[in-house]
Amino acid sequence: MIILPNGNENMKRPCTTQQIGVLVRTTRKSQRMTQQDLALVSGTGIRFIVDLEKGKATCELAKVLTVLHMLAIEVQLIPPKTGDAS
Repeated sequence: MIILPNGNENMKRPCTTQQIGVLVRTTRKSQRMTQQDLALVSGTGIRFIVDLEKGKATCELAKVLTVLHMLAIEVQLIPPKTGDAS
């Protein structure tokens, strides 16, 4: 999985849950949103946002994707190259 903060193509790299949490927190703050604001617009709870920003590995994927979308953080899933030209 590659996470691109606000579509920044220069930051392509695999991410850990902790890195995703830091990215969510940094992006949220740069958009002058509180955790409560983000919870409201993403349809989650404050506890979920707190856990996500702390890098909790068991956060529900669908909710994580919703939060990333609300913050305009792009997610790209790129399958491995198989060596097959067709």
